[in-house]
Amino acid sequence: MHQLTKKQVNNLFDYEEFIPFLESFLCKEITSPNRMHYSIPVSQSKNATLLSMPAWSVDEYIGVKIVNVFPDNQELPTINGSYLLMSGRTGELLCIIDGLALTQKRTAAVSALASHLLSPKEVTTFCMIGTGNLSHELIKAHHSVRSFSKVMIWGRNFDKAKSKADSLELKGTEIRPIADKAVGISQADIISCATLSATPLIDGTMLKENVYLDLVGSFKPESREADDHCVQNANIYVDTFKALEESGDLYIPLKKGLISQQDIKSDLVTLCKMASTNQKPDDQKTFFKSVGFAAPDLAAATYLYEKLNR
Repeated sequence: MHQLTKKQVNNLFDYEEFIPFLESFLCKEITSPNRMHYSIPVSQSKNATLLSMPAWSVDEYIGVKIVNVFPDNQELPTINGSYLLMSGRTGELLCIIDGLALTQKRTAAVSALASHLLSPKEVTTFCMIGTGNLSHELIKAHHSVRSFSKVMIWGRNFDKAKSKADSLELKGTEIRPIADKAVGISQADIISCATLSATPLIDGTMLKENVYLDLVGSFKPESREADDHCVQNANIYVDTFKALEESGDLYIPLKKGLISQQDIKSDLVTLCKMASTNQKPDDQKTFFKSVGFAAPDLAAATYLYEKLNR
């Protein structure tokens, strides 16, 4: 039985390898039931949350991600998690993988895969909204499928945005922090947003005509990263249709009647299965919203385990 730490995951993982692997993997018959949430009482603290996300491919692998969220942790991380990969033929435990590292990699890869299938090929400028742990991963993953000449990074704390920009190097690409997010929103061909903002950060009236929006952060019905203008008259895609009820980026405009469920063109699995016949969207903006589902976790664990055993 193997065990992969965060450092080992980072060393093994390669977006140029994994994104085609993920596309092929999602074309297989993967069972991924809805994730389960459990509230766990903690003495003299806020309740913790236990999340369980199982998935399996018959006769191949079974996987489950277990995540604990302890919001009152002070010196320890608030989120801890592990991924358990097991044999689909015998049930034996094959590998334990750092859950947070695996989640960051597969989240960024899902965004990049959607962009590979949907965004215009001739793009030059990328804007990253947010400076959290996912920002570097999203930039690297997107750059692996669309080579940018300029990357702009915006965060509420300019010094943090500058630190992120200074610590990232992409050959032939200018990477710079911006103090005014309007500059990035109005100039970028692709915008990726990964924040914990409860209210919209992206003003849709400022977007370029055929911009590609990648929205990662919002995972609650009352929170959103993009305003109503972003979703109206857009080609809308989701990683999973659960996004319609889990993220305010879609739940709120649906409730307002600004869009309907019929406006959602496809989920990611269907996109992958139809990739050979996909037509790139026209000059309308494209809106891709992800909230996460278990099949890409299983794909990432499978990829890491098989690469480890080559």
